[in-house]
Amino acid sequence: MATKDLGEKIYECTYDSIITHKNDGNGHLPYEKYPDYTRPIRDSFLRSFGWSDESFGLMGLSFVVKNHGTDNKVEMHEGDRFKMKLEVFASARVKLFMVYTYLDYQGENALAVGTSKCCFTRRGSRNPILTPKFFLDTIKTSSASSSQTS
Repeated sequence: MATKDLGEKIYECTYDSIITHKNDGNGHLPYEKYPDYTRPIRDSFLRSFGWSDESFGLMGLSFVVKNHGTDNKVEMHEGDRFKMKLEVFASARVKLFMVYTYLDYQGENALAVGTSKCCFTRRGSRNPILTPKFFLDTIKTSSASSSQTS
């Protein structure tokens, strides 16, 4: 899915990271390990606005990842340093897409791209609700880009 199809880009930030998992027999980072890198980025993104899963829970909300897919482009090895660009897109006031682009450490070449479909639900429910206005307004009025280390 092209990013132009994901809706309005409301946030972008780049983080530094390092591969801490061993590769599979083909020399690739195992698919099931990618969330180990995207989850801390998601949490850092929320923290940068003063939010967390716990704070949303106190509001009776959950911010959930409905699905995540990753397109492996090149091998990534244990110990490799890389940059992760996070782009957040809002579509139809319900869907949020978080696009994670794994970049070489210079931030010039894409190594892999992962896309998570996220949404808000009422706590304890699996049914998506409209993305809260405070969430969209806060992100849209923030600085559109920055760098972090995770």
